[in-house]
Amino acid sequence: MARHDPMLAATDDGRSALEAENRLLRAEIRVAREAAEITAYWKPHSLLSKCQPYFDPADLNRMFQCSSMEPPTFATGYNSMVPPYETVLEDGLLARIRLAESHIKKAKREMAKWPWDGTKGLDWIEKIDTWEAMIIACKAVISWARRHARLCKVVAERFETDPKRKAELLEIADICQRVPAEPCKGLKDAFQAKWFTYLICHAIERYASGYAQKEDTLLWPYYKASVVDKSFQPMTHQDAVEWVEMERLKVSEHGAGKSRGYREIFPGSNDLFILTIGGTYAGGVDACNDMTDAILEGAKRIRTTEPSIVFRYSKNNREKTLRWVFECIRDGLGFPSIKNDEIGTQQMLEYGKYSLTGTGATEVEAHHWANVLCMSPGLAGRRKTQKTRSEGGGSIFPAKILEISLNNGYDWSYGGGFKVGAVWDATSWLSLGVSYQSRMWMTAFDKYQGLFAEEGSFDIAPYLSSGIAIKPAKDWAVLLEHQRIFYSDISAISNSGASTSALGSDGGAGFGWDDMDVFKLGVQWHAMPDLILRSGFSWATDFTDGSQVLFNTLAPATTTTHVTFGFAYHIDDRWSIQGAYTHAFSNELTGVSSLTGQTETIRMDQDEVAIGFGYRF
Repeated sequence: MARHDPMLAATDDGRSALEAENRLLRAEIRVAREAAEITAYWKPHSLLSKCQPYFDPADLNRMFQCSSMEPPTFATGYNSMVPPYETVLEDGLLARIRLAESHIKKAKREMAKWPWDGTKGLDWIEKIDTWEAMIIACKAVISWARRHARLCKVVAERFETDPKRKAELLEIADICQRVPAEPCKGLKDAFQAKWFTYLICHAIERYASGYAQKEDTLLWPYYKASVVDKSFQPMTHQDAVEWVEMERLKVSEHGAGKSRGYREIFPGSNDLFILTIGGTYAGGVDACNDMTDAILEGAKRIRTTEPSIVFRYSKNNREKTLRWVFECIRDGLGFPSIKNDEIGTQQMLEYGKYSLTGTGATEVEAHHWANVLCMSPGLAGRRKTQKTRSEGGGSIFPAKILEISLNNGYDWSYGGGFKVGAVWDATSWLSLGVSYQSRMWMTAFDKYQGLFAEEGSFDIAPYLSSGIAIKPAKDWAVLLEHQRIFYSDISAISNSGASTSALGSDGGAGFGWDDMDVFKLGVQWHAMPDLILRSGFSWATDFTDGSQVLFNTLAPATTTTHVTFGFAYHIDDRWSIQGAYTHAFSNELTGVSSLTGQTETIRMDQDEVAIGFGYRF
């Protein structure tokens, strides 16, 4: 409620305004209470309440957090359903009712056959229930649409005085009486039937993202009837553009209630309604038409964020449509996103090879694909409709699963080894040196016995170094060093990450590192009596390859090239300060994960600054 000036409340006008606002507040409270009562009544009958008892509460909590797995479809809005718009627009729901009724009659005839075969007859029971549910749902939608028709007719005939608006209401009444019950005849029919379908599937029952339809192909027959042939609901191309604009406005303001999973994970997110246009038909024939242009022109003019658009690009697409694509992108709409038409079609054909029923996808069907959400293409149309964005499944998050499975918290170990070396001053300006550090035998990480090979053992690898120090001039020194690190001696480091042995066993997976050669160059300059400047460069050979990318995500030490700058300054006879900066240049490792089969890339670069103080006793 707005704040008020205290003096205003003392006047008649002030009291009237305050009373009016209080009445409004009381009305809002009544509405909120009514909404809460309605919610409380329907909650036990909701899909969420029906499904939750089948899950362990702990598992449900993990799902709602969306950490290691995507929540089940009853808990999240991201089921991305794809209703078969073509069958609704081309056939109408009455035809679907008749089809379901014929299936039920056939099923009952089969069940009545003698002798009774329970191995086959019982299968019909579930199918009959499903068909009867379809009939109930279709009849409900028809009644709902025709309720709009009756309301429009009542308003037009009894209350509306403007002749133009009265004619519009009567036309709306006629359209809603016919669709989606009957087949669409013109473009207005098609938009209205599509809108009813959208509301049922994406907003009223519960929110669902996705808007996967090949909209230009879907609407083209009705555009042709209304704009080109003018045989039904005649209009101009600009009228069609205006219908696109109105649909975009309605989608943007639909305001569906969001499920718990969606509210908690994506607060404030847009709704991800994404339609697809463009592409080709079988044989590479351009699928763009004037309806494609109307959709793009409407998007450019109305400038709403929903629905977003995917354009299937082909070298066979006409220039006029490509120009509209360019105009939308240039205006900064963020869409259409461009997808490769040929690759998407081949992907549908490839997926079709793995159909469990052998029905896959024909070339014609493979060309009729649409993005189900942002990235994934799926079959669309009268048949073979992709029901969810993951083709019938859910999603898991491997990185989070690895973190939860492998992270047992902080652990420590201790150990020891030995180091020996020798230096030979060959001349006053040349020195040679060699050193060897043994394997550092460390105690095992108890908390990670089930991760690192040899039950948590993680010794430090031995290495052999040799070097030369040259003093070319007074106050100058140049150092060259070669170091060989024997990672192959340490199972936890050298075992292949693709190993099939149990984690933590002697042959369990490791980082897959090979022995490494490191080459170093250092320069030191005694710039002043109290100041020493240093610089260095280091390069190492590759110690692993892309086949080991999965396990190395735990510690992506991919860098091989380093550069260092440092100094030492003696403040007085006892105190000194040292500093150094090191940069490890970015390097990446790419390969196919042995867990997911997907190509993965890990990358690392490092910057380090060190400051130290010294005191000589």
